[in-house]
Amino acid sequence: FLRAPTVLGDCRRSIVSPPGRKSGSETLRCNQIIPLARYLREQRQPLCPAVCPWKVPLHVRAPAVPPCHAAMQKSDWNEVWESGSYGFHRDEVHRDLCNHYNAFIPSHTAQHILVPLCGKTLDMMWLYRRGHHVVGVEFIASAVDEFFAENNLEAVEVGLPAEAAAQSLRCVSTPDARLRIYISDIFAEPLKGLLRSERISRVWDRAALVAVNPGQRGAYIDTLLQCVEQEVRILFTTLSYDQSYYEGPPHSVPSNE
Repeated sequence: FLRAPTVLGDCRRSIVSPPGRKSGSETLRCNQIIPLARYLREQRQPLCPAVCPWKVPLHVRAPAVPPCHAAMQKSDWNEVWESGSYGFHRDEVHRDLCNHYNAFIPSHTAQHILVPLCGKTLDMMWLYRRGHHVVGVEFIASAVDEFFAENNLEAVEVGLPAEAAAQSLRCVSTPDARLRIYISDIFAEPLKGLLRSERISRVWDRAALVAVNPGQRGAYIDTLLQCVEQEVRILFTTLSYDQSYYEGPPHSVPSNE
């Protein structure tokens, strides 16, 4: 990893047949194995010895990040958004979405696309302008407010069932209801029913799988599969690196996993 600056990229397509689901769901995985320094530059993260261990002599290297940093809590993400230090946000549409759009939506017909842990990504506007129904999920309310304000969109508060409202779930939508964001924990039980009603046929996971704590990945995938149609296509973008140098987030997702 440290010796080779070469960028290795692949896009693997595989048929996914979870228990109890008929075959036909497809997963496109854009797994880029790149030097961590380049990844952090692209994410506008600071380069420092704490996350760039190759700047520290080999004989004095220690684990780059304390273990407590490996499991982010909601309060941690709130602090990230409040401080404005969200280096994971891009000021442009994710290139993997653009590069693999034809494989993701080969028919170019309108789809219902879920963007989990969406933040205020411009990918949602890009998909919305192509005629798709876009459904985001984000538990930081300020990120949703910023998304609508920065894109000059009118925000309409959508009424939700009593069970969802009782757990402080909210839904903000454009007036035409083609773009809506649920303000909720992705694991909230009432959210699953709401997402099932959205008839999700595509999932664009631009940074969710690498953001959830590693111990929650199985539960996260199970949640996705409970919220989508039987025939679904999922596009993930992940990264792989040696986590003995940096524990994340973003977390490394090995190719075998």
